[in-house]
Amino acid sequence: MIICQVLNITPEWLLSGIEEDGGRSNKNNYYVIDRNSDIGEIVQAFGNMDASQRSRLAGYVKALLDMGAM
Repeated sequence: MIICQVLNITPEWLLSGIEEDGGRSNKNNYYVIDRNSDIGEIVQAFGNMDASQRSRLAGYVKALLDMGAM
């Protein structure tokens, strides 16, 4: 079916939400975040930053992770 090719899903998933192997997972590589949540506000702020600010923030996050803070 063309729609399955466009959506990159199987006909079984389209009709029932279940893959051929019986699993119910649809492996998405994105998140849905409430923009009014803490994470949503961080994502909005990140989106408003220029490239150098984003890079600097990524460096801070990496440093925190390396320290075992998270």
